[in-house]
Amino acid sequence: MSSDFFKNMVRQLVWRPSRLLVFEEGVLGAAIVAVGILSLYTCLPRPSTQVSVARSMRHVRSPFLFGTKAEAPVKLLPASRSMIAAIKRAQGREDRGMFDETTRTAWKAATAEVIRLGLMPIATGPNSHIRLFMQEEEEERAKSLESLIEELVPGRFADLQRQRASAVEAAPEFADSVPPVTWEMVVAAAPAEAQPLARSLAGMHEEACENARKIAAYRNLVAYDYWRAVCEAGASEPGFQARAAMWRAEYDVAQSQLELAKVSFEQGFQAWTAACDIVPALRTDTLVAEEMAVHQARYREVLAAIDAGTERESAEGEPAPLDL
Repeated sequence: MSSDFFKNMVRQLVWRPSRLLVFEEGVLGAAIVAVGILSLYTCLPRPSTQVSVARSMRHVRSPFLFGTKAEAPVKLLPASRSMIAAIKRAQGREDRGMFDETTRTAWKAATAEVIRLGLMPIATGPNSHIRLFMQEEEEERAKSLESLIEELVPGRFADLQRQRASAVEAAPEFADSVPPVTWEMVVAAAPAEAQPLARSLAGMHEEACENARKIAAYRNLVAYDYWRAVCEAGASEPGFQARAAMWRAEYDVAQSQLELAKVSFEQGFQAWTAACDIVPALRTDTLVAEEMAVHQARYREVLAAIDAGTERESAEGEPAPLDL
């Protein structure tokens, strides 16, 4: 048989009307199934607020439940020794008036040690730990949990706040005994079906707040916020210039070079303002503010001494400056 015969046979088998009909029926059936699935999906109820909140919970679970077991928690004071040693090296060079590239590098090394301490797992108990850098993260987690509870019980927190304010206004003498509004109170008003989820969120909220309080207490033990701000300032260009100018001003005062001290103080204050733009914590840290208050007081003493010297020269017969 020729090849044309087989080609014609195949063509007839493939394009036979009955086979085309079967093929079309298959396509039509698949289309009907697809349309049915789409119709069923559109008829399904949308996820409720409770379901959407539950899905969001995985983003606000405690970060301290997940960690590498190979990284064993350490006690705070031993862990902070490297940071303190690095800071002392930088300060020791400054105390000797050595404001050079080596001192700048020493402040950068101290900054790195502060960061390292913040990342380390700090033991707070037999089976618990914290990380110093996570105070702000835990505060943000608490706010996120408040938003999720608000979705479940909208407006309840504000209502309780108004009720408390009214009670205090009606009896101011009992203001101290009126308990503050808590999210546990809010959760008590949640619908019955949302109670388990709401109470779980409230528990995580209290956990986040407690973690933030605990981290803050541990930070205070080693002045973590203060040293982080000081090291970051010392490693920055304007902060480094400010510290150099303040040292130079104190040296000029010791040498009775009051005019030079005045100029140095003013240069230091100007550089410190620029450093605060880079490290905003310098403006709010209490210990930093106390140190700057000492410099400002010394600057006022220098100005007073300069004015007193000018008045004394005028009293001795030299012409006083004209009052314009």
